[in-house]
Amino acid sequence: MSYKVLLIDDDQNLLSGLRRQFRKQFDLLTANGGEEGIKILKEKGPIAVVVSDMQMPSMNGLQTLKAFRKNSPETVRIMLTGNADQQTATDAVNEGEIFKFFNKPCSPETLSAGINSAIKQYQLITAERELLEQTLAGTVKFLVDLLAFSKPVAFARSTRIREWIKAVLPNLELEAPWKLDFAAMLLPLCDMIIPTEIEQK
Repeated sequence: MSYKVLLIDDDQNLLSGLRRQFRKQFDLLTANGGEEGIKILKEKGPIAVVVSDMQMPSMNGLQTLKAFRKNSPETVRIMLTGNADQQTATDAVNEGEIFKFFNKPCSPETLSAGINSAIKQYQLITAERELLEQTLAGTVKFLVDLLAFSKPVAFARSTRIREWIKAVLPNLELEAPWKLDFAAMLLPLCDMIIPTEIEQK
């Protein structure tokens, strides 16, 4: 499986050099600045790893990585910067929740190893989420199938609501959209605990 790596910098010469260096190693995307990087995330995501410079006009590296954390929390974040003061590093770790911090100039070997390490971290994050979703989905589906026999009307209503949710989910930009789907699947449980006479009223 190919994992997308996004390099963000306002130095076109640096981006061109990194493209030549890593084009055979990674599924590489580049962005000239943070705003373009966010646009690429929305258009071409999911992005496994983002590597961002710190000093960029309009939107600096910290702002960029914080935006990635908000819009794509599973993307592993790396900062590559010539601005190596302690405050920058502290802010990057605390606010951007970065995975690695590299100083410019950074050797291709060091950066390549860091990106590979970040891809492994991304694999761990996504594998854990997928396992949780699949295991939980299987359990919930089994429970809901049992409920369908005792409360077919409630089950049909839950199915309609799930269809509505699937229609609107792409526009909601939720961190964990599967939770909303599970909530709809479990709606028949409410009907199980509500007395029939109250439900009829």
